[in-house]
Amino acid sequence: MAELLGARGVAAAPQMYAEVFAREPEASRSLVQPVTPPMSVAASEAYEALASAQWTGPGGPESPVLSWAVAPRQ
Repeated sequence: MAELLGARGVAAAPQMYAEVFAREPEASRSLVQPVTPPMSVAASEAYEALASAQWTGPGGPESPVLSWAVAPRQ
């Protein structure tokens, strides 16, 4: 995300990313979270609203920003 924001002119994003991860202890840098936490209800509703509006982002329909599928609510 920092790279994407940096490419869009947000110069602070890559710098902040580097500063945050520089504080991480060496012992935990190799840890990996294998499962992404579930989306919050608010995030899911926002995604559904964007999808229902057929919003594809600045790249147009050929390069949709919303490339993941909404998981069914449980």
